[in-house]
Amino acid sequence: MANIRFENVRKLYGDHVIIDNLNFEIHSGERLVLLGPSGCGKSTILRMIAGLENVTEGHLYMRNERVNDIPPGKRNVGMVFQNYALYPHMTVKENITYGLKVKKVPTNEIEKRLDAAADFLQLKPYYDRKPSELSGGQRQRVALARSTVKNSDYFLLDEPLSNLDAQLRISARTALMDIHNQYKQTMVYVTHDQIEAMTFGTRIALLNKGVLQMLDTPENVYHRPANIFTAKFIGNPPANILENVEYTNGILQIGKQSIQLSDYWKNYVEKRDRNQLVLGIRPEHLQLSKTPIEGSIRAKVKHSENQGSNFAIHLDVEGVNAIAIEASNVFKDGEEVFVNITMDQIHFFDKETENNIGYPENIILKKSQLSNRRTNP
Repeated sequence: MANIRFENVRKLYGDHVIIDNLNFEIHSGERLVLLGPSGCGKSTILRMIAGLENVTEGHLYMRNERVNDIPPGKRNVGMVFQNYALYPHMTVKENITYGLKVKKVPTNEIEKRLDAAADFLQLKPYYDRKPSELSGGQRQRVALARSTVKNSDYFLLDEPLSNLDAQLRISARTALMDIHNQYKQTMVYVTHDQIEAMTFGTRIALLNKGVLQMLDTPENVYHRPANIFTAKFIGNPPANILENVEYTNGILQIGKQSIQLSDYWKNYVEKRDRNQLVLGIRPEHLQLSKTPIEGSIRAKVKHSENQGSNFAIHLDVEGVNAIAIEASNVFKDGEEVFVNITMDQIHFFDKETENNIGYPENIILKKSQLSNRRTNP
């Protein structure tokens, strides 16, 4: 049972709060991604798990045992750092096996683990090379092998792919998932790259300024964001957030324009007695046309970005910037267009708390069915 649990954990440097009131559990054997902007505390959380940082307040449990005062060497943790931290004077083989020799693991067992990891990560041809003779991707695989041979219950990775180019990142990410599928460690992965988080994690813990914003599957983090921060951080381009919105008697007023809300949204919003709302909608859920259609609002094209497989059309919607995704670009800069908002894909956030107010039951059902189809094609 290699779980990890945080109970009311705080981390302070002097009076500066790095992590504030952290409460969540990492399940045994899962791939959890700690995601967030630089300085949000994700690496600090990883280092607390490893025992490299102390817990200022609260309790940290591993295997349901409180480990606040347990030294790093007794936590059975393997860790890969961003800079790989290889010994420059040692060969690949020596780098991989050094930790096992220090722990006096029998020679035959060391060779067995070395062969298994080297075969898996395709490192045998480089046994006698030193780190300076390797590419970035090869060094990264050596660092992975060094942690893999420890057979640790916990595998902690602190932005291990950030120094690699785009193609290498994809292949290295696949290798990491293969490692996890084979060894089933509890894997905790730190990144600021949301694409990496969405493709790699079985769950995502999104942080901002030391506070946990949302903990859920990639599907739910994207399609049912807990708050405005989540909606804006996840997605490329991020969700459109329109704050100049008011609701009255089934009508959604966006600046000086208005649209009729669907009955299911109308009933849901009125039950919650809300009229000051923030509207969120992802760029792919805005539909543009050159002529008005029922329920559309006017906008002006600011400029377009060619993204290869599609175009990001930047808009001015009542003085607020918004983006729509289109398969082709038939719009000119400065042109007036009409924007249709897909009712099943909108999100409403409370203006004061910035939290998601939730969804009508029929939308929850549709989102669940969509998620199941994506997970089980």
